[in-house]
Amino acid sequence: MTRPWKTTNCFHVCQYYPSVVGSLSLPRNKRYFFCGNERIKQQKSRTGLKPTSRLAENKTDIVELLRRQSTYDDVLHVMHDHVHNLNHINSEHVASGLRRMTEVLKPESDDLDDFRFTNICKVIHRRVESLHLTLLFDYLNSLLVLSPNEDMFLVKSIEAHLLFKLKQPDVKPGMLIQILAAHPERLQTTELRQTVYNTAKTLLLAQLEQITDPAELVSAMYLIRSSSSDELKKLWQQYGAKCSELSGKMNPKQLYRVINLMGQNQQRNLPLLYNLVNNLNRTNLALSAQHVSNLLSACSCLNFYNSALMENISQNAKAVFNGASQVTSPNVQAVTLSAVSMFQSCGILHWRHGKLLDCLATYLVSSSAALTSAATVKVLHGLTGVNYMPPPLAGVLPQLLTQLSDLMVSDPRSWLDAVWSLCVLGKLNKNLATSVLCEDFYQRLKREWCTS
Repeated sequence: MTRPWKTTNCFHVCQYYPSVVGSLSLPRNKRYFFCGNERIKQQKSRTGLKPTSRLAENKTDIVELLRRQSTYDDVLHVMHDHVHNLNHINSEHVASGLRRMTEVLKPESDDLDDFRFTNICKVIHRRVESLHLTLLFDYLNSLLVLSPNEDMFLVKSIEAHLLFKLKQPDVKPGMLIQILAAHPERLQTTELRQTVYNTAKTLLLAQLEQITDPAELVSAMYLIRSSSSDELKKLWQQYGAKCSELSGKMNPKQLYRVINLMGQNQQRNLPLLYNLVNNLNRTNLALSAQHVSNLLSACSCLNFYNSALMENISQNAKAVFNGASQVTSPNVQAVTLSAVSMFQSCGILHWRHGKLLDCLATYLVSSSAALTSAATVKVLHGLTGVNYMPPPLAGVLPQLLTQLSDLMVSDPRSWLDAVWSLCVLGKLNKNLATSVLCEDFYQRLKREWCTS
């Protein structure tokens, strides 16, 4: 058979079929992909799509390139350009691209029929069998967001492989909790999804009895706390019982985290709380300013007072805030917020610990530049709960009132809270009383209430 490029029509072939001639210099197994890319370019030109973007030079550039895209179509375009080069992008970067799709503007249902999205799904489908359980879940989580009500072929494939891998003995409770969180009741629209959910829940309950590592238990409790699933929240009591068994093995940070979680979750389990606090009191509590603030805030949320714990907190807080006077920006703002939060928690608990309050007040005075007007009002409001004005704050009260004076116009309600707090603390004078009892202030306060 006479080959076309050896005939006199060679110029004709080169002119109208450049992809064929260009592919001759490639190995035989690469020629199809070359021609395939030419067909994709021609299809894009016919459909009015943007020309092919430059491929990222390395795998790190792919993530940065995806991050810079601001629309669903742009992310899809970059993903499609890279995903066909199987040596240029790995499974983790495909997962990053799918996550980026869910972060930008959500596509219409018609966009999922785009040939680019279909090609990406085909590439993922070829890799499904070799994916680790974590990546399988990552892919599935993104696809359920992109297409929550319909089961495309790729979702069915991933769900089936996920169900198979769930039966392996090395599945961690954290992954099971994430799978349960990704399958709320509103998304259990197919029998396969219900099977995955029920299997994960059964395995999670079975593994609960086998957990012996406190770190693994605390991590699982954090995942349950961050989930919006009502079914997962029902597991909190069972995890609390297990936590009581392992509390003797926990270090101070783990004990603090569980108490903090109980405060965030509004779970006032007194037997568990006493168990955790008793173990915490036997340890050397060495926490940062934020952690001490969170611990005291959890106690105030749970309305829990333990004299030994309070003394432990005060000793730790005094050590932290006495050394915090040398803290430089940007940490000053975070430490200041922790001190303000502790004033509020002391007020809620009605815990009047003079030395601690004096220590916190001394720090706030030394870092007054980071103390906003709103934070000052919170401090004064917290002090009303203990009916105590620390001498360091009393000494700078005129300066604080000058700073707060703008609130009379900009935020009348906050100014009223500040004046009421000063009245309770015995620091009210004629000028302060007049500022909230005049007709002008009443009208401003009325307008703010009507517009809020």
